[in-house]
Amino acid sequence: MQVEVTLRRKKSTLNNISLTVPVAQRAANPIGRLRTLSTRRDRPVSYLVLEAIFDYLRREEAGTTGRAAGG
Repeated sequence: MQVEVTLRRKKSTLNNISLTVPVAQRAANPIGRLRTLSTRRDRPVSYLVLEAIFDYLRREEAGTTGRAAGG
């Protein structure tokens, strides 16, 4: 499963993000869940993905990933 997320600027410059869902995680249906959540929050899927990326970056940059040591 692969999803293309396109971010557009006013001057027609495109930045693309390609998301590949590993086979082992497909059963969790992340794309379907994102679509459902986007409908509930009245936001496009791309907005939710970008929001998640920024949340991840903030945690990583702060050194608080929540992962177990050595993980």
